[in-house]
Formats: sequence, structure tokens, C-alpha cells
Amino acid sequence: MSRVFTRGDEAVEAGANQSFLLDVGGVWFVERGWIDVFCMRLAAGGTVADRLHIARVSAGRCLFGDGGGDVGDGDSAEGAEYENDSRTVLQAVGSAGTKVRFLGEGAARARFAEAALRAEGALLIDGWVDAIYAGLVTGAMPRNCEALRPPSFARLEPATAASSRSGVA
Repeated sequence: MSRVFTRGDEAVEAGANQSFLLDVGGVWFVERGWIDVFCMRLAAGGTVADRLHIARVSAGRCLFGDGGGDVGDGDSAEGAEYENDSRTVLQAVGSAGTKVRFLGEGAARARFAEAALRAEGALLIDGWVDAIYAGLVTGAMPRNCEALRPPSFARLEPATAASSRSGVA
């Protein structure tokens, strides 16, 4: 169990038949099992229009909600309701017997800000960012790409791949 999360935090069973959306501010810690994360577009009436697997989050790691629901201090793991015609969300689908601990956004901010928990909190955030990034990137940079040194200017031929040697290009 992570030191950031405690047995007193809201426990949520998250098996395959108990999926949930990451559309509220908050953090879910995977205590047991794993969670598959899908990016999906919900059409009017909640119908799934598209769904793409982007990550698997194993026990000991976290999932972070996008806060799009703007639920406020009373955040819960239930999710937010929308009236829009269509929206893109992240869906969490657990393996059989998966158990997560949930912290609403306010509680998570306070917990992650505690001096004794900052380093572990940063590792949990990095793990989430790495998992999502790896799922969104379709492949490595081509071997024959132009390495740019910031700050500099470069004129590239059309269809030339470029990458920063360090920093942001």
C-alpha cells in the first residue's frame, strides 16, 4: 500500500462489470489487480461512439481524473453528468477482483502536498503520465531524423522528421 493512500480512503471495487469514467477531479490508487484505460467518445445519450485502449495501470500505481466534471469539494468516484451532445473521456475497466482507493481532488491536493509524501506523490504522477504518453505515442522517432539544438532555427524539407536534442524544440 502506498503511504499517500490509507485504508480510510474510499474503497471502490472496479472489476470489468464495474467500469467508471475518469471525468471527475481525483485520484484512484490501484490496490489490487489492474485497470485498463480506454479513450472513448460518448455520443448523445451515453452511447459509445469510439473506444481505444491506451494504457494498463497495475497495482501500486495511480489513475488521475481530468476534473472535467467540476464536481467540487464533494467529489466522489461516481462521476459527473454532462448535457453536451458528445464528449471524449477516459474509461477505467478493471480486471476481476480489482480494488482501488479514491481521493477527491481537494483531498488529493492536500495529501500530495504533505512534505513527507511529496516524493512518492511525484513518482505516482510520473507513472500515470508515462502510461498515458506511451499509449498515445504510436511509434519511436525515425532513425533518420534531424536533431535540433535549441535555441536555433532550422529550415526543413517537407516530410522531414525532427527532434530536439535537449529541451523543447
